[in-house]
Amino acid sequence: MDVKTIGIAGLAGIACVLLVAAASHAGASGLLLFVLAPFPIYAAALAWGTNAAIVASLSAILSAAFALSPQVGVLLGLAISLPASLIGHQANLAQPDEHGKLIWYPLDRLYFNLCLAVTAGLVAMLVYTGYDNAREQMMPFISLMIDDMLKNSPVLADFPVDQIDTLKLRFFEFTPFLISTAWIVVHAFNAHLAGWVCRASGLMPRPVDDIAKTIVLPPVAIAILIGSFILAFIFDGKIGYYTAPVFSVFLTAFSLVGLADLHLRGRNGGGNFMLLVVVYILILMLQFVLYFFAFGGVRRSIAYFRNSRPPAGPTTTNS
Repeated sequence: MDVKTIGIAGLAGIACVLLVAAASHAGASGLLLFVLAPFPIYAAALAWGTNAAIVASLSAILSAAFALSPQVGVLLGLAISLPASLIGHQANLAQPDEHGKLIWYPLDRLYFNLCLAVTAGLVAMLVYTGYDNAREQMMPFISLMIDDMLKNSPVLADFPVDQIDTLKLRFFEFTPFLISTAWIVVHAFNAHLAGWVCRASGLMPRPVDDIAKTIVLPPVAIAILIGSFILAFIFDGKIGYYTAPVFSVFLTAFSLVGLADLHLRGRNGGGNFMLLVVVYILILMLQFVLYFFAFGGVRRSIAYFRNSRPPAGPTTTNS
């Protein structure tokens, strides 16, 4: 790896930290900046290879540790840079078949590994911050937010006063689930966006994947989904807190697979495109609508692995 690549990768890590810092100071208006924070790491990994991904990840962690705080550096590494650099590395893996044609790392395994990486990062982040013991620190912020929401929403104006404290506690318990849903979507979006930008710039050798047609999750993901659901909603305390992100990530991941199936049908034209528009509007307005597509994602994944055998994984990299 030459000096130019090291410099680009280092700047990518710094850009990631700047996006996080700017978003934290901008409040609600900086949400888009925070959503785009993983993009520089993905772009460095996909365009310049594994070594660039490592440099970008280390640059982001160290920059955050020195400029913000060591705790932020750890959290940024767990939630952003490490999953992004891992998936960027694997996306560049390929091996030749008997005819000399490159077989790239299968998209279904790449997607499953992304789910595992994001899940591991989120659970490690909750353990590191001691979320199960953070109720006293977080409840004032949650209480203020809930009070403001009840005050300004005409729909919730008649919410029973004696149930407000219970609502605040349930929101605290449900927060890891909500964050995990958003975070797997953020990573999937940035991986796709970085792939599109790098490919358009001629810097990404991996050919275009037909996501709508080929994206699935392996059968073991269904077992993880069911097992994490049982643990998250039957057990209270630490077990519930730390398995809620697992369930949320895989539920959302299967929902995105179900949406991909809807996109595939939308290619046929007619009223399918308008249906797609209506569905996305509903998801933006009511997040829980997204989860209904998990049933389609599970059905599609089962059908795929029942009728076909995924290709063997690659052993070499184009870096």
